[in-house]
Amino acid sequence: MATKRAVAKAKGRWTGLALESDAGREAKMRTLIRAAGKAFGTKGFHNTTLDDVAAAVHVTKPALYRYVRSKHQLLYECHRISIGMAERAFADSEAAGGRAVDVLHRFVLAYVLELTSELGTCVMLTEYYSMLPEDNRRIQQRRRVLDTALRALVGRCVDEGDAAPCDAKLAVFYCMGAINNISRWFSDGGASSGFVVASRFADFTVAALCGRAAPPASKSASKSASKSASKSASKSASKSALKSASKSASNSASKSALKSASQRASITDSVPRTTD
Repeated sequence: MATKRAVAKAKGRWTGLALESDAGREAKMRTLIRAAGKAFGTKGFHNTTLDDVAAAVHVTKPALYRYVRSKHQLLYECHRISIGMAERAFADSEAAGGRAVDVLHRFVLAYVLELTSELGTCVMLTEYYSMLPEDNRRIQQRRRVLDTALRALVGRCVDEGDAAPCDAKLAVFYCMGAINNISRWFSDGGASSGFVVASRFADFTVAALCGRAAPPASKSASKSASKSASKSASKSASKSALKSASKSASNSASKSALKSASQRASITDSVPRTTD
């Protein structure tokens, strides 16, 4: 029953959209892109066919050709939407103003929120070189522009005194490398929501670049650290006590021996000496 409802819902999303309107066509394209992105992410681009995409939206393959020419076009659309998310996040973060470190924090937060959205998790792919050469050239050009802007932002963080001098190129690679791999492990039904992941990534990025305090450790980690510290302190105290006791015993023994020797000397001195 649940499967039938899901199928009916999918058909409704597709057939309920007006083909003749631009808004309806755009909505259908987004439905196709979402389905294609999920299929590419699950099976890989080369193992996915247009038949798979058609089956996901419950239409025939010929119907898809009214919207896309090939699966390469769908792959390009996935990357186009993904880079568009990053560009919007950066533009909005810059427009809000403030210190560079605040812009950086807002950018990471906004971008990861987009990537962990329903559409974002579908279009965030890493198969750049599966695209047609011309499509890949267009996407890579936009990525280079964003990369240059992010490096400049890191440079401003340094100039404003919020970050120590560093290699801006590697700093951006570090940050974006982590973000671009979120799609490999993030799940809507996972332990952490998209907002939590976005917030933590933004905090971690600023902490790594600017040396600000990282978020507090978890309770279990704190408990473990406390237990370890307590055990170490106890062991140290035991050694100290043993050393003190040994030293005390040694001093006591020395005093006792000295007193005994003094008494023997006194007795010897009190005995009258005889002469030949």
